Amino acid sequence: MTTKQSLLQKRGCGWPIKGGTYISKEFDETNPLDLYRLDPTYPLPEDFGMSFIGMTLKERLLEDGVTVVLDVWDWIGEDAYPNVPDIVEEWRQLGFHQKVNPSILQKLSPESYYLAVHARASFLDPTVMWEKRRQHPHLPLCPKELPQHMELDPNVDPRDLGTCPGLFLSDVREGTAPTSDGVVVRHMPSFDWDGYAPVDPDVEYVPAAFFSFPIGLQAEFLVYEDIEGGLHDHALEELRKMDERLQRITLVSLEQENT
Repeated sequence: MTTKQSLLQKRGCGWPIKGGTYISKEFDETNPLDLYRLDPTYPLPEDFGMSFIGMTLKERLLEDGVTVVLDVWDWIGEDAYPNVPDIVEEWRQLGFHQKVNPSILQKLSPESYYLAVHARASFLDPTVMWEKRRQHPHLPLCPKELPQHMELDPNVDPRDLGTCPGLFLSDVREGTAPTSDGVVVRHMPSFDWDGYAPVDPDVEYVPAAFFSFPIGLQAEFLVYEDIEGGLHDHALEELRKMDERLQRITLVSLEQENT
């Protein structure tokens, strides 16, 4: 049994649920979160076929051309996270922590990935965003420091650059009123983050994947204790049906530690 303060803070989607199962991972300097951000983001094909609620399993063929594995695609809700950085910064500050149905985990293998999708994770035409970046180099730059996103060759069509995650910080929705220099603050339940007011209020978006994480190799699986109802017992039983190589399971207490 473990109790950890970062797990017991309120997130954009609320508090941890008793008996609930969560995919979890803490990032640090040796394994930074930015390593797993997609840059540019990956716009979904129109026929991709993904649920807007919860998680969807998608087949992927490995390089051997024979082995098929399942990846988890997770649609991040705009109600709780209207901006992509809302959840990215939450994962950075509080740790990766996504509720999941244990039956999904039973179908995964060490090669499986988790991919996060958001309705605003790609700009249909990012030209205005890139032009603003060229005019104001103080705006947030590419978090992965890709040369083509940092140097901004004027001869390159901005549409060929795709959507860099750094552009999200210049398109902050539902923040505080902008200051004279355009800075706005997003107030999340347990922390704040800063960005800039939208460069183009009428910009059009395309749903896209913005994060790709090797769930089969790195994720831990948390189950929150349910003392009264015992729901955690069922969750633990279901998780024991996972591939043995993925069974990094921890039972978490919802009781705060006395300090």
